[in-house]
Amino acid sequence: MKNDFFTEKNCCRTMYDESEDSNVDCIAIIAAEALDIFDVEKTADNQLFYLEGGDGCNPIASGNACYGKFCKSGKEERMPQHIFLGIADEETEKYALKLMDPFTADERKVLIQALKEICDMLDEMNDYFKDEGFSFLKDSYFTPYVKLSSDVIDFPYIQYFNMTSAFMSSSFVNKKKREIKAGLNPKEDPECIFLEALYKKLEKLMEVTHE
Repeated sequence: MKNDFFTEKNCCRTMYDESEDSNVDCIAIIAAEALDIFDVEKTADNQLFYLEGGDGCNPIASGNACYGKFCKSGKEERMPQHIFLGIADEETEKYALKLMDPFTADERKVLIQALKEICDMLDEMNDYFKDEGFSFLKDSYFTPYVKLSSDVIDFPYIQYFNMTSAFMSSSFVNKKKREIKAGLNPKEDPECIFLEALYKKLEKLMEVTHE
């Protein structure tokens, strides 16, 4: 837990900076004094808010409503645009992402399936070749499988790496690759859009945990 409050020094830009078209999917910092109006503990961690939508996420929109959730608790809230000091800088964003549950229920379901597929494959290879090396390798995939199946939200870099490896070799990703080769437009297919977003999220999580 961070002891001192975040300030404007921890921001890379204001909410009104037109250098970016949108602040959606960004971490915003709530002014410390503004926490008094919400049913949350007044701590630095609770200043960090993940922006998911609303007119207030547009730097030039006339509306000011921002929808999202507190990074620490996941509690959803509607915030006025002016309550934020600005958008968190890279270091603060990394800190915020470590506080958050990184995956939605649907994303966890996909990753659990991918990890199970590779664990089952390694079990089959061990049975066939009688090589305990496959059992050792399976452990590196089985650990994130168990954690994803529980309420754990904290994963180290190597587990994100193994999730990504399992995800990219999964049957459903390969199925989509075949469909794209057959003419499917990935920009219009909801499943492709979902899988692409999950892949980008895994890349981001690997980046922020690779220290």
